[in-house]
Amino acid sequence: MNANIHINVDEIPPEVAERIGCVFLGFHKRFQQNPELMAELEAYRATKKASERKCAE
Repeated sequence: MNANIHINVDEIPPEVAERIGCVFLGFHKRFQQNPELMAELEAYRATKKASERKCAE
């Protein structure tokens, strides 16, 4: 089963793109204001960075 999704962003109308951007920024701001979510994000980033270092060796 292929779970890849391809979106041609050139076909997204400007008003839709603007709304998507506003919604995304709103969620991002709320995410940053939640210490628990930020700690989870930092842990994820550290794990990913460590994994990338292992692959590079």
